[in-house]
Amino acid sequence: MLSLVHVAEWRASVNPDQIALTDDRGAELTYAGLRTAVEASAAAFAAAGAGPGDIVPIMARNQVGWVTAMLGLIRAGALPAAVNWRLAAPEVATREPYWAGRDRRVS
Repeated sequence: MLSLVHVAEWRASVNPDQIALTDDRGAELTYAGLRTAVEASAAAFAAAGAGPGDIVPIMARNQVGWVTAMLGLIRAGALPAAVNWRLAAPEVATREPYWAGRDRRVS
């Protein structure tokens, strides 16, 4: 199955020095840099135990690191679940995720 990770890898092989991402804080990544960051993110998530079918919440502002984390989870086989970064800690702690009570792996 083709995913956005595959598209980014293809772009890295075709145009490695072209800018792939920028954010409002001035961070930017080329396609080659994006590929490297996604692989590092995937390895870190896998080392932490995230794998195929796991649902992993990500809470971050819109920035380059958010994209590399999401793509890294996809590369590791997990399913990223974006969580609103504006929620206060008590709100996050008291909200029951939609997958609560079910097996956390998705087939």
